[in-house]
Amino acid sequence: MKSIRAIISTFIFLLIFTPISFLFGNANFLYIDKSEQKEFTIPEQTTTVSKYFYDRLNFSPFFQTKNLINSKKVQDDICDPFLGKGQKIIVAMEDGEKIECMFFDRKSKNLLVVGAGFANEMEKCAPFVHMFNQYDVLLFNHRGHGLSQPNISDPSQWSRIFKPLGFFINLCADKNTPKVNIKKTTFGNIEPKDLITIVNNFKSKKDYGNTYGLGLCFSTFVFCKAQVIFQESNNTNLFDKLILDSSLNSIKNTIESLNKNPELIFNPQKKKSSLGAKKQNKSLSEKVASMFFERIKVLDETTSEYLSKIDVPILFFHGKDDSLTTYEFDFMQNWKSANNQKLAVIFENSSHLLNHLKNKELYCCISNLFLDLPCSDQIAKLTKKPEKLVRYNFQKNLDDSMRLICP
Repeated sequence: MKSIRAIISTFIFLLIFTPISFLFGNANFLYIDKSEQKEFTIPEQTTTVSKYFYDRLNFSPFFQTKNLINSKKVQDDICDPFLGKGQKIIVAMEDGEKIECMFFDRKSKNLLVVGAGFANEMEKCAPFVHMFNQYDVLLFNHRGHGLSQPNISDPSQWSRIFKPLGFFINLCADKNTPKVNIKKTTFGNIEPKDLITIVNNFKSKKDYGNTYGLGLCFSTFVFCKAQVIFQESNNTNLFDKLILDSSLNSIKNTIESLNKNPELIFNPQKKKSSLGAKKQNKSLSEKVASMFFERIKVLDETTSEYLSKIDVPILFFHGKDDSLTTYEFDFMQNWKSANNQKLAVIFENSSHLLNHLKNKELYCCISNLFLDLPCSDQIAKLTKKPEKLVRYNFQKNLDDSMRLICP
């Protein structure tokens, strides 16, 4: 115990005497205290504490974007016993559609379900497998998604009337063209029911204490809609807590944004600050992409209308430099609609879906606080006061070690 106290004292000493220029971070923290919204800039010291306790993430290959690009390589690596011990599982839907899943059994009492963005395979969620190593983790592909699906540019999957458009897209495509079967995806119509079927399938095999959901972009809509559908039909919750990263407010609005800015189709991570002025002349690939999105018909539903009906705690992550799901519209609409059990971390210089890659230690630290603690003000106090965060993490690590020794 003396050694632990000495380490804590040394760490607190370093925190206290950190130069004043490092007191200001690049992320803001929003929370609700007694029905009143409060906000503060996360101290740089908190980021330092996070990097200390979650340094293990730097040893994972999945937090480097150059590695995530090759989903086939990620799939091979993530199923390696040394790296992940992932198990591939196929779950059949009510209509016979088969959904690919990847399950990581950590012998945990808690299950974390992670959903990818549209046109992304589940392998793109590999970083979360290593980030949340104390939970059973479930990844899944949305219908029409996955490495086994044809490229979106493959003319063979297009209906006869749109086949010429498919050939044009195929000419413009490159090796990183998303694998999406456009005949199967329903843009948020059936996907929430798929999610309910998948979660129920895994919960039926094991009695979990808690089930958490983490959705990215398109999946934020799917998770919220699934939560409400399940809640209304079963009078209980599908998820006990939700983490929503780069949440979109409306699939319809997002498609319209892509149509107006086709460059985001090929580079959704392009920062808002570097997004060029509206072009007078679009490239061939951008014209073809616009033709594609003009033909998509989706339901006029919003994430915020479902958020207003959800009564479980919610943690938002969003980048202020997100061009696709903007902070000013998408995040603010969703934040205002969510219940008072909500928190948000806003990264000043982060773009679309890069929050967990560029700020992985802080992301992991706050997510764990959110999943561990019941009260928003407790999480806020630990985030705002680095010395308290140090004590909490040391105690948590000690408790975790004791459980491994004396289960």
